[in-house]
Amino acid sequence: MNGTVYGQSLYLLAKEEGLEEGILQQMKVLAECFEEQPDYLKLLASHDLPKQERLDILDRDFGGKIHGYVLNFLKL
Repeated sequence: MNGTVYGQSLYLLAKEEGLEEGILQQMKVLAECFEEQPDYLKLLASHDLPKQERLDILDRDFGGKIHGYVLNFLKL
């Protein structure tokens, strides 16, 4: 699957639950943050770190701060 399919799935799920505006806002903020901190994305994409360690970084940095759907989307 590609990112477009995942993104569409996230949107449909959020819409079904009436969360689309909140999820969209969180995604916009994250996109801005990632644009300002490209090294963070490089870290998450690096295969020098085990996958579980990259997932732990996301949990540490975003757990409880963003909706679980958005966090799971980032983990994909």
